[in-house]
Amino acid sequence: MAKSRNFVFVLVWLSLLISAGIHLFSKGFLLTRVAQTNVSSCINYDQYRCESDGKNGSTQKSDCSGSEKVSSILRDLDVAAGICFPPKARVILLVIDALRYDFGLYNAENTHPAPYENNLPILSELLRKHPDHSRRLKFVADPPTTTMQRLKGITTGSLPTFIDIGSNFASPEINEDNLIDQLVRANRTTVFLGDSTWTELFPNRFTREYPLPSFNIYDLDTVDSAIERQLPREMGRNDWDVIVAHFLGVDHCGHRYGPSHDEMRRKLREMNDVIRNVTERMADGTTLLVIGDHGMTKTGDHGGETEDEVESLLFAYSKGSALLPRAYDGHADTMQQIDLVPTLATMLGVPVPYSNLGQIMFQLLPDARVDTFLRYQLALVHLWQNARQVQNYFQQYGEPRPAESPADPEQEQELDDEENMFLMLTQRVNSVYTEAAFQSFSGDLRHYLKGILEGYRRVWVKFDPQLISHGLLITFLGTTSYAFLLVFFAAQTGYAFHEVFGLTSAQHGVILFGSVASIALLALLAMRHWVSITENMAAWKRSANVLTR
Repeated sequence: MAKSRNFVFVLVWLSLLISAGIHLFSKGFLLTRVAQTNVSSCINYDQYRCESDGKNGSTQKSDCSGSEKVSSILRDLDVAAGICFPPKARVILLVIDALRYDFGLYNAENTHPAPYENNLPILSELLRKHPDHSRRLKFVADPPTTTMQRLKGITTGSLPTFIDIGSNFASPEINEDNLIDQLVRANRTTVFLGDSTWTELFPNRFTREYPLPSFNIYDLDTVDSAIERQLPREMGRNDWDVIVAHFLGVDHCGHRYGPSHDEMRRKLREMNDVIRNVTERMADGTTLLVIGDHGMTKTGDHGGETEDEVESLLFAYSKGSALLPRAYDGHADTMQQIDLVPTLATMLGVPVPYSNLGQIMFQLLPDARVDTFLRYQLALVHLWQNARQVQNYFQQYGEPRPAESPADPEQEQELDDEENMFLMLTQRVNSVYTEAAFQSFSGDLRHYLKGILEGYRRVWVKFDPQLISHGLLITFLGTTSYAFLLVFFAAQTGYAFHEVFGLTSAQHGVILFGSVASIALLALLAMRHWVSITENMAAWKRSANVLTR
């Protein structure tokens, strides 16, 4: 009897050990974030009313001229945080799935290019002919580099992880504040074509939508051909504010053949023709953005954090207005993927989504003037709006620290320094009177925003190799010991089965016991996860190949 108790105790202890190992692994690999449901809001610039002195020393708001609005806002830039300025352009967003950065480069001296090289000459052609109207940037994604997580990143501005805890567990629908919902609230006309992942994330949001399934990675042309037929028609309707078209052929080619296959050359040249046709059809006051959601490895895969997977391309072309100078971004030639969110929000005249951690990229914005604002003054207002939004999120969400980790004195000091820095910036923002002062202030403010982003990135994005390795080691040792003891127990019990059931040998008894135990364990797991099993079976058609999501 004592031996039986000891045996059971050892099994329980090993079970706890295995559970601890799985927990350590999940903490290091299955990065988790709690979604916030707060929503950014603003008043339109046209509705802004100036403050003036009233009777008995009180203040009152009244209608005012454009120059009076400008003076009122510049006196107190905190007021500007709640103002939406007029749209600067209409936007055509072409998402070319898995468009790695080097796919968009062109080298005329390369006489023997690889299948993925020198196939998008239209980009270099526009940069050469219209240097003030076009930009090409390295577009860096945060892992995991799967399509669904990247689309969350470029619409919310946050850092999606493998597990985003929210209120909609049974649906991929985004319940955080995002660009698409902000456009809907502003009554903007949005059109979507292509990968149905968008309509899963944003059901019933688009004014017109033409979703196509992304399941068949062996199909390189169906989705792209359908977009190419419909896109010119939508551009011709001229009632839209934003068109989003998501092409899948390059990604599917990578999965099926890899980037070094001749089919990749064909698909990239097809995308070159698409971009050329769009730029020729664009009307003045329109900005084209061509982006990749992630890159791909040399074998055509993605999902991890290697350089080839996280580095994609962003190309911008403005028809009509020139873009703001690159000097406003410190001549940066690289941008984080989440920086697209505040940039697009500013371009389209909607609030920056509440959970955004990105920074506005001025060199992608058309130089559209508002009343008597000087160029640097309007840029200052937009940058401060961005900073206030990030600061509000930081105060609401809390310090970027794993929930179970103890306080780190060095990290606490960093957080205090960041808080003090923001207080100093709050004092400085209302005394920026020259373009040189703006450049200095902008650099310091961007440094502050980068510090907040890096703090959250440590928690949400970067895998912890130490936790992963320790978890795997503990789980392996516990599982091995558990299996050994079960085999020993099965051997002992097999003799009892042999006698009770009249089996021909004790070995048959061991096999019978093992089979019964395995079936019982399978049934227990099925009952435990029955809800998830049924949901996954129902959503099987939407899930498809995980590598393409």
